[in-house]
Amino acid sequence: DHVAFASLSKYDGRRRRYLTPMEAAQIAGRAGRFRNNGTFGTTADCPEMDDELVARITAHDFEPLHYVEWRNSSLNFQSLDALVDSLHAPRPMSRLRRIKGAEDELSLERMMAIPEVANGIKVPAQVKQLWDVCQVPDFRNLTIDAHVRVLQDIYRALRSGGGKLPDDFMVRKISRQDDVTGDVDTLSGRLARIRTWTYCAAKSSWMHDADHWAGEARAVEDRLSDALHEGLIARFVDRRTSRLLKGIGSGALMDASIKDDGEGIVDGHTIGRLLGLKFTRDADTSGLEAKALEAAAVQAVGPEVDRRLTSISSAQQAIFTLSDQGDILWGGQAVGRIAKSGTIFTPDVELIGGDLGNPTLRQLAEDRMREYVRAEVNTHLAPLKALKELQERPEILPGSKGFAYTLLEHHGSLERRYHGKLIRDLGQDERRDLRSVGVTFGQYNVYISELIRPKPARLLSLLVAFGAGGHGKPFIPFAGVTSIANEGELKSDNFDAQALALAGYKAVGPRIVRFDILNRLAAQIRDAQNQFAARAKDKPKRPTFQIMAEMLALLGATHEETQGVLSALGFRSFDADAPLQSPAPAKTEPSGPEPVIEADPAEAEAKDGDTSAAPATDSGTQKSETPAAPAVSTAEDGSGQGAEKPAPTPKHKPSVKSDLNVYQPRETGEDGVTHDVANLQYWTLPERQPRQNRNQKRNTKGGQKPFRGKGGNRGGQKGGRRPHNPASGKGRQRSIENSPFAALAALKGDTKDTGDKS
Repeated sequence: DHVAFASLSKYDGRRRRYLTPMEAAQIAGRAGRFRNNGTFGTTADCPEMDDELVARITAHDFEPLHYVEWRNSSLNFQSLDALVDSLHAPRPMSRLRRIKGAEDELSLERMMAIPEVANGIKVPAQVKQLWDVCQVPDFRNLTIDAHVRVLQDIYRALRSGGGKLPDDFMVRKISRQDDVTGDVDTLSGRLARIRTWTYCAAKSSWMHDADHWAGEARAVEDRLSDALHEGLIARFVDRRTSRLLKGIGSGALMDASIKDDGEGIVDGHTIGRLLGLKFTRDADTSGLEAKALEAAAVQAVGPEVDRRLTSISSAQQAIFTLSDQGDILWGGQAVGRIAKSGTIFTPDVELIGGDLGNPTLRQLAEDRMREYVRAEVNTHLAPLKALKELQERPEILPGSKGFAYTLLEHHGSLERRYHGKLIRDLGQDERRDLRSVGVTFGQYNVYISELIRPKPARLLSLLVAFGAGGHGKPFIPFAGVTSIANEGELKSDNFDAQALALAGYKAVGPRIVRFDILNRLAAQIRDAQNQFAARAKDKPKRPTFQIMAEMLALLGATHEETQGVLSALGFRSFDADAPLQSPAPAKTEPSGPEPVIEADPAEAEAKDGDTSAAPATDSGTQKSETPAAPAVSTAEDGSGQGAEKPAPTPKHKPSVKSDLNVYQPRETGEDGVTHDVANLQYWTLPERQPRQNRNQKRNTKGGQKPFRGKGGNRGGQKGGRRPHNPASGKGRQRSIENSPFAALAALKGDTKDTGDKS
């Protein structure tokens, strides 16, 4: 009733070409026949037929044949030359075209070129016999030379047997092919060779007992054909497919089981693997076999998937875990994942697999996994939820609400260099509100201290990376690691800019350091600056320090890596010719372990961005108002390159903790002995360029001079005078004190005082 073309091209023995309209019509004409009108079309990967081809087939519109192929049938066997001449006889009419490349003619030419054959032919009967040998088909489809060798073997046997093939010759040739072992290609070759001897046995003029040898050859051919049939079934329609189709068609209960490794077995045949809820059938299957496996999976694997869905929907919280890829693991197998929807506080999930399960059970399992993820959020991200609730409380100051909103937008952390003004504008009351929910105003970052713990940081990173709009690559270091090398797979360049901050880390040169460790490093730098100031031979112009052994221990880094960290924080080093400070006094008793350094939050946050009071950590409680000693200089943008301001004079001398130990580099001499080397490297912050000079440089960009107004005066004021600014009293007072009039007044005062005393 219907003919479906799987291809519109064919191999015609010489090349692969498209079917002509006549050839396509001959194939399509197989549909219908007699009284039924059939249809035709395409299937599989065959492209659609164009409209012109369809129209020509249905209308029987074909190009006329201008010639037909022809070969002379009246052959002359008087001699080999006469036979060749008759084969090459000219065509009797123009509508005929001589056939080219006939196999028997090519074989004849090769046989005539063999002296043994050509010299042995004397009479017409021998010419006729040679032509009959050359007409034996090449069933093996090998090269012409290989086929001629077989023909030569037959011709010799005929000549030695008086025009008959000897019985021992046929026994030897037929028995050699009587072997049904081997693969499909081997059996195909034997079947092609036995057909050559079946053809020879069918020529009664060549056989002593034609019926006997025809039967022998046919029996071997049948055995080889059956074996080839079985081999083809094993390759293309295997026993597994046959068994599965038979069981499915009969509706019988099939023996199905799932092994511990997920391998699915149905009636002793492997059909695929079930991992979690996802079933994957065996690879390299297609067509009928693939359909059989899918049908078997529905009947055999479906009940197991339903059982697992039921177990998941009633599972305890502790049985679920989240992988670093955002997958929800149940018993160590991925059954769900964080979905690309929802929010941080209300994340969504989706099943991995489960297509063979009951839809209701799938929904219940998905709901259970969603409850698990949201319970994890309530447990580990409670500080972030507290910040959200703070923003929504009506009694909270507007500044606190605005900062909390910005902090929430950045998932609980802000970098000072990008949000310096926003942080500086906060008053102490606003800061107190934010500290109440765990916000820490660190040296380089503002963050929620509880969120940088391993579990909250990991959960937050996964939710952002795999949730709505996520980049799919979270930064997840080993739990408890405070600093890692900025290289390899964890190199900061391999991650989104926000990924490190979500985990509570910051890339600082050759190291990736946790926020609180940076704060402690800042505290150690302040202590090192104070320690240097107390022992300096000459008072330094800017806070100066050396790398301490405690800094290396805190970062878990080498001396070279610590140098890179300090450079990334904005510090610059210089080498001295001799030590710039007096040696440390001898200790009378061993010092205890290094105490935890905590900065005064009131001091640390009194003036954010103030270079003389940068914070180390934020304990979240109110302490004394005593300001710190000269500390790490910080720019307004938090980059560590700020202008230095004089520190306020402390009301009382701060208590001295244990002294830090200057790192002593070691080197190996030519004698192979390792010894200490004096550490003459010092670190400080470079001086900030005055704001006026920076403005001048900005105005002169491109070679233009700054505008000074008429007469070259700033602001264009007449007479070069500047307008009076009452708010600039401090500057005016400083100018008066530095003027010659102030010096003269002071000299008169000294003279008067001297005169009074005298």
